[in-house]
Amino acid sequence: MKRYLALITAYLLIAIALTSWAQHTLSKQPTELYESSAIYVKAVASEVKNSYIDDVTQQKIDFEIKFVLVLQVLDKDISQAGKFIEQLYKARKNRFAEQLPEAAEACLSFQDVLDQIDEKRARFSKSARQFPDLARFLRDNFDPLRLVCENKIEEIFPRSQWLKELSEDARTLSPSDFGFHNAIRSDDGSITWLDFEYFGWDDPVKLIADFILHPGHRLTLTQRQMWTNTCLSVFSDQEGIEERLGIYLPFFGLRWCLILLNLFMGDSKSHKHKEQLEKAEAMLLT
Repeated sequence: MKRYLALITAYLLIAIALTSWAQHTLSKQPTELYESSAIYVKAVASEVKNSYIDDVTQQKIDFEIKFVLVLQVLDKDISQAGKFIEQLYKARKNRFAEQLPEAAEACLSFQDVLDQIDEKRARFSKSARQFPDLARFLRDNFDPLRLVCENKIEEIFPRSQWLKELSEDARTLSPSDFGFHNAIRSDDGSITWLDFEYFGWDDPVKLIADFILHPGHRLTLTQRQMWTNTCLSVFSDQEGIEERLGIYLPFFGLRWCLILLNLFMGDSKSHKHKEQLEKAEAMLLT
C-alpha cells in the first residue's frame, strides 16, 4: 500500500513536471494543485483505457491522436529526454517530493553498486551448473573483468569513500527504468514517457548511466554523448558529477550485463539463452 501511495504522489509530480502550466500550478493552494494534477492523470488514464492496438499492423496505438512506438531514436528525442529529466530535477524541490521512497534498486553509494553486482552474480550459482556456456562466460569473462575494474578503481577512488552515501540535496527524482522502450511518439514528434512503477529518489549518475547502457533502445555514439552532455548541464550544480560518472559507468555496465542474463534463472532451456548471452558479452565489451 505504501508503494502505491508513493506511486500516486510520483504521478502527481510528473504531471507537474510535464505540463506547460506547472509554474502557475506550483503557486496555488494544495487543493488546487491536487485537482490540476488529478485532471492531467485522469486524462492520461482515459486515453489508455480507450486505446487499442491495430490488429493489422500491430505497430500503431490509437488514442484521440496517433502514437507509435519509438523504434528509431532521433537526435531531437535525446533533447526531449533531457528536458524531462531537467523537469524532474526541478520537481524534487516540491514539498510533496519528500513523501516519495527511494527508486527501485537505488544506488546512493558506490558500495550499493558493488553489492547489487555481487547479489545478482550470486544468483547464478545454480544456473551456471545447468548451463555450461553461462558458467564459462561468468568464469572466464565476467569475474576477471569485475576484479580488474575494482582494482583499477581503488587506485583513484579510495575504498574508505565507497560507503559514503550521496547527500539528499544531490539526489534526483528518477523513473528508474527510463528509456525509449518506455516511450511513445505522437504525430507532432513529441515523446510521452511511460511506466513509473519504480519511480523514486536516486543518484543522477545512475540515471545517466542506465540510459546510456539500457538494452531496450539503441543509441549512436553521438547520441550517447549528447545525452551525457545534456545531463551534465542539468546537474551542473553538483561538484564532481562528471568524475563520479567516469568511475561508476563500468560497474553499471557489469550490473546490466547480469540483468541481461536473468533468463538463465529459469529451469527450462530456450533459444533465447544464446541470444541473451551474446548481448551480455557485447555489453561487457562496451
